Amino acid sequence: MPFCPSCRQEFLPGVERCPDCREVLVEELAPPRDVAGEGWLPLRVAAELIEDFTGFCTAAELPWRQEGQDLLLLGGAGAGRLLGLYLERREEVVLDPPAAPGEPHHLRSFDSELDGEIRECDLLARPESELAGDEEALDRLVEVAIKGEVQLSLAAVAKLGRLGEGGLVRLAALLGQCCLAGEDLLLRSIVKVLAGRRLPGLEEVVRPLLEAEDPRVVVNALHCVWGLELRALADPVCRLLLHEDEEVQREADEVLVEFTGRDLDFDPGLDREEKIRIMEERRAGLGG
Repeated sequence: MPFCPSCRQEFLPGVERCPDCREVLVEELAPPRDVAGEGWLPLRVAAELIEDFTGFCTAAELPWRQEGQDLLLLGGAGAGRLLGLYLERREEVVLDPPAAPGEPHHLRSFDSELDGEIRECDLLARPESELAGDEEALDRLVEVAIKGEVQLSLAAVAKLGRLGEGGLVRLAALLGQCCLAGEDLLLRSIVKVLAGRRLPGLEEVVRPLLEAEDPRVVVNALHCVWGLELRALADPVCRLLLHEDEEVQREADEVLVEFTGRDLDFDPGLDREEKIRIMEERRAGLGG
């Protein structure tokens, strides 16, 4: 199984890059680097989960340290993604938002009284063989992905990815909604599930998002183009080198560098004529 050298997540054979970090996957992970001096992610963890969660972090070689009875500090750039992976694999664990601004998130066990309303159905526990082809069940899974707590959303996305064409088509539609709504964690999860698959119509979901007025939506769409290797959208990506937003320009250039393997020293500060020259060179390199 290949691994991402940045977030250290494991992927299925055949996937070549991490859709989150954009790193080339490797067969073996190097020892964790020293993160002393870097930012640490604070997380309040219920006492009964401390041993399991810290063991999970240690197995993933993510640095951590304990501050007080229930406060952990997670080190490294992959801390947030590793937390999402933990929630995806531990269905009886809940991540609560901060109780107040500046407070850490709270990782706790599922409480039937507090959380039972969210888990109104047993969809996530039912075998895929029972759900495949059940249109109503698939639609309800999409609702769980949209409305559920973090760990439920991630589990619903993973479940949909295992339910054949019906699940994948719904994930493609949900991908567009996440781009528009700025649901970054859910978006990354969907891209990870769809990465390496050739799903008809996926380009047509993303294409109009590249022309959205909101630059944040365009950036999210570019992340999809990159993570899903939607090379059919290379030409509209080229045009984004002339976009008025500098972040959009940078993201578009990163996608084009990945697609062509050539860095043409693009910079948002270049004059328009030079940007047009680079854009045309990119098109020529892509055969367009």
